Amino acid sequence: MDEESKKEILSNFRKRFLVDIIKPAQPALKSIFSGVVKYILPNELVGTISEVIPRKGADTIGLKLELVDGSIYDSITSNMEEIINNNPQELTADRIHEIKVLQKYVRKSNAPFIAACYEKFIIREKDGGDKDDWDGVVLEIYDHKVTITVIEAKNIRPITSRETQAFNQLNTTKKLVNSKRRLSSRRKRLPGEGALITFTL
Repeated sequence: MDEESKKEILSNFRKRFLVDIIKPAQPALKSIFSGVVKYILPNELVGTISEVIPRKGADTIGLKLELVDGSIYDSITSNMEEIINNNPQELTADRIHEIKVLQKYVRKSNAPFIAACYEKFIIREKDGGDKDDWDGVVLEIYDHKVTITVIEAKNIRPITSRETQAFNQLNTTKKLVNSKRRLSSRRKRLPGEGALITFTL
């Protein structure tokens, strides 16, 4: 067996091994994700995963990470493609659009570690009143920084109004987060799709 074949077999083994570990770890991943959101929110607010994708065996949070051999483990792409192409839960066109925007963002990210939540995060006051909702949330870990990105997608007409409405809505998100601690942040328009805001932790 040549060296390339050995490397491929070892890489596939590592990926299968990760699947066996990560699948049962979904509750822990949800807890970590919720903990990061809690860290950036004011004390009087809570963020909860909406869990509108209850399909048996479906993950709420996917991972994409670079392994020691340089290969990539990616559960995000396959999960989102399943949702977009087959729509097993009969999600609305608006929600499919939001997941497409999330998918596009993850594809472009060069972070060595990415965790993406496919569900909406609903931001509420502790007495139950809704304050904000996040269409997509991505946690990225780089060598020297950690970021959390909130995506706001719009599936409205005219298409040119999508980025403006989303960009303005994310100003509310920015104010909510900054009312607890001022984090470095950057809003970005996504033409024809919506907008996003990235906080550096």
